[in-house]
Amino acid sequence: MMELLPRRIPTETIRENVMAIIDGIGDEVIRQFVSEIIAINDRFWSSPGAKRLHHSWCGGLAEHSYAVASIVSMSAIFYPEVNTDVAVAGALLHDIGKIKELSFSGGFQYTDEGRMLTHMYLGAEIVSAHAKEYKTPLDNQVINDIVHIILSHHRDPEYGAIVKPATLEAELVAIADLMDSSMVNLSELIRNDSNAGGWTAFDSRLTRCMRKPAASPDIPAPEAAIVENDGSEPF
Repeated sequence: MMELLPRRIPTETIRENVMAIIDGIGDEVIRQFVSEIIAINDRFWSSPGAKRLHHSWCGGLAEHSYAVASIVSMSAIFYPEVNTDVAVAGALLHDIGKIKELSFSGGFQYTDEGRMLTHMYLGAEIVSAHAKEYKTPLDNQVINDIVHIILSHHRDPEYGAIVKPATLEAELVAIADLMDSSMVNLSELIRNDSNAGGWTAFDSRLTRCMRKPAASPDIPAPEAAIVENDGSEPF
């Protein structure tokens, strides 16, 4: 079934991009830690970024994680107090729990543990479990900081966050996550709109119309995945 679901960027291309971001992590121990987690969780490369909203296609998780980590890496230049290595590590892993939250059975569906625990809890569990088995000692504070980024990246409990960001790194990742998901949602609205004229039709989910660019980028859109539209996914 997986090959029938949509994909936006070839796996090898996004893999090279993600690995380049990982290679840019200065702390060798953190760099190897992130690399190992992604290496042993191969679904990172094929999972969607969401069930029906942003990046809801095969490979969307890796694309979104790469975008968020890139935004974080570039933005951190302006904030010297931010630990860039921790922030980038957290950005790459912030949605890792989606490999357990979503299944590919008949399209993108929530698993039982995904519905009951959320991808934030599942992601924190993945990182914490690997930390216990990691051969090279990793500072407990670093692990806590990465886990905190995962638990808080929806920024507010109203939108599913387990806790609010309490570190600069967590706040930066939460903002970058919202930026990428919002821009992709709005870009998809424009790209898929069939309304005549310079504006899209009103979208009830995004609660707005969008003005169409004078020259829309020629990016092929994937076919829509088969999903259950139960309205349970915030973003």
